[in-house]
Amino acid sequence: MKTNKLKDFFDFNHYEKIGITFILILTVVLLFLPTIHNLIRPAKTPDYTAFEKEIAEFENSLVPKDEDYLNRLDKFIVNRYDSLQLFNFDPNNTTEEQWKKLGLTDKQIKTIQNYLGHGGKFYEKEDFRKVYGIRTKQYEILKPYIQIKELAKNDENQKFQKKEAEFFAFDPNVTSSDDFQRLGFTEKQAEVIINYVTKGGKFYKKEDFQKMYCVTNEMFEKLEPYINITEINDKKLAANKWTEKDINSKFVDINFSDTTEFLNLPAVYSVTAKNIVNYRKQLGGFTRIEQIKEIYGMKDDIYTKIVPFLKLNNSQIKKININLADFKEFKHPYLTYTNIKNIINYRDKNGPFTNLNQLVNAKLLLGMDFEKIKPYLKL
Repeated sequence: MKTNKLKDFFDFNHYEKIGITFILILTVVLLFLPTIHNLIRPAKTPDYTAFEKEIAEFENSLVPKDEDYLNRLDKFIVNRYDSLQLFNFDPNNTTEEQWKKLGLTDKQIKTIQNYLGHGGKFYEKEDFRKVYGIRTKQYEILKPYIQIKELAKNDENQKFQKKEAEFFAFDPNVTSSDDFQRLGFTEKQAEVIINYVTKGGKFYKKEDFQKMYCVTNEMFEKLEPYINITEINDKKLAANKWTEKDINSKFVDINFSDTTEFLNLPAVYSVTAKNIVNYRKQLGGFTRIEQIKEIYGMKDDIYTKIVPFLKLNNSQIKKININLADFKEFKHPYLTYTNIKNIINYRDKNGPFTNLNQLVNAKLLLGMDFEKIKPYLKL
């Protein structure tokens, strides 16, 4: 009896069976619907771009911008020059005292003096801008006052102008007027020194030469390594010059001596002597005694010992024809691969050079680099 009742409870008619089946299917679908949805349309990754941008902007606001720093530095320069009374100047012959009045620092002044001391020159206002340490704002302020005078080649007064210094070993007791002028003195300054010696004056040590009023501290610093005062000899003083025998026995010409002759110099051994000769060949000859410092292995103490015994004849310098030279012929210690490539490309595009200064004007070489290589170039 109970079995029949239980059977009746689970006995469904046709419509009831359909309803139950529909409910089961709907239940299964609802259970798996999230999974199906993710398969059909993957979940999006949260977008933090806007948030990250806000963080970056906040961090940037904490660090001073370069332009803010530059603006502050430029403002400092402007404020500094507001208190200065500027004047026209030629950077080729401006004194240290004048540079200070023009607002330059000691470091800037030293850089310019080193440049000029090594034969450098300012040909146009832009050359002054290229000096290391001169800021753009500072240059803009000084630019209207820069007055560079071009030296006329045929100027009648050229012989009275101060020539570019040529350094060599000398004894001020017996040096001639012409040699003093080669050392950078004007004709008038040379006469003052010669008159002092002629009237019985003598230089017993280097500091005695510095006491001459025509010898500035700056000039003495440049000449001091080359001053070689020997034991006073009245006969030589009367002649006011070295005899040819004295010169040949005492000095070594760095352009014409071989390794054997260089070995006679103090503290110079075979390796250094070979390096001098090899570097001379690479250069095409020395144009200044100071170039000895550029030789590999040449220490300051060795240079100081040998410089009093060096002399220079630069009459046979090998020069590069910038209108005819190929890449190999342009090879020189003072020229980089890029320098040579730019010069040749410019020449191929614009035709032959008509003036050496075109190398600077066309920005193929910087002013300081040009002054170093200039003695080795020709048209």
